[in-house]
Amino acid sequence: MPSLSSWRFRAIAIAVLVGFIVGQPAAAFELFGIKFFEGKKADDSDEVIGEPQNYTVDFQIADADSDTTDALQGASTLWQDREKPASGAAGLIAKARGDYRRILATLYSQARYGGTISILIDGREAADLPPDTQLPDPVSVRVTVDPGPLFHFGEAAIVNQAPPPTDRDDRVDLPANKGFAPGELARSGVVLRAELLSVEAWRQQGHAKAKIAERRVEAIHKSDTLNATLVVDPGRRAVYGPTSV
Repeated sequence: MPSLSSWRFRAIAIAVLVGFIVGQPAAAFELFGIKFFEGKKADDSDEVIGEPQNYTVDFQIADADSDTTDALQGASTLWQDREKPASGAAGLIAKARGDYRRILATLYSQARYGGTISILIDGREAADLPPDTQLPDPVSVRVTVDPGPLFHFGEAAIVNQAPPPTDRDDRVDLPANKGFAPGELARSGVVLRAELLSVEAWRQQGHAKAKIAERRVEAIHKSDTLNATLVVDPGRRAVYGPTSV
């Protein structure tokens, strides 16, 4: 966890190439080093045992609508668990550190890639606190989020895209019709869905081992745009051998 006075996440001119396991919706999806749809790990704050650490939390979001506020507060375990004490000071710090990543993932899902996150525990940034920090009981926690601007797709390309289906009714499942197109809001979930649809399109045409070979994602902050290129590896076309019932 980097040590910063406040966490400002800006992926300027960075391309992230990450492998992705398709066909498993519950698998983690990584974008700019942040994993989405990831289950709790053994080192999450709930696993920390210690004396109850009571805390109060103030959650401030700059210029956010109700949907964004609800989403960010819903992602924060500090906010969701505010009615019960943490498992010691170490548990509270672990919970806060996990919230950086959870809130950032939520910002990405809202197409916001230039946000600022600060989590202060007793007036100090949680990312800077060692686990054995002594805290008053109760301790004040302040979460401050500046969501930043909305990003739109500047480029949304699929290399080796499957030929379009012959049945017009199937065209609704094309990535471009699900938001993966220039000018659309660049939500992280749209990139994930485009990958799934691109692979499934090849599988429906007999390429059982189709997969995403490469993902290139670049945030351009001067124009508030996200350029995304997905490279599909269709694999060999498979056919049925002898079958029997």
